Amino acid sequence: RIDALKEKIGMPATISTTFSGTAKTFQDSLANQGLLIAGAILTIYIVLGILYESFIHPLTILTGLPSAVLGALVALRLA
Repeated sequence: RIDALKEKIGMPATISTTFSGTAKTFQDSLANQGLLIAGAILTIYIVLGILYESFIHPLTILTGLPSAVLGALVALRLA
């Protein structure tokens, strides 16, 4: 949005914009979010694998979670 607004108002090319402070920290944290989610899912899989002593059972549990989350969101929306 900011780049589009810069073009709309005709800001000179000699003026540059950057994020700083909390906004920069937030953008930096978003870059690692995918890796953190993958690590969390792997950790959950390992813990479930240890608990159930199986490689398959954790997969069946983890594949059921998206539909459970969707059902919970629908239930919250209806309430």
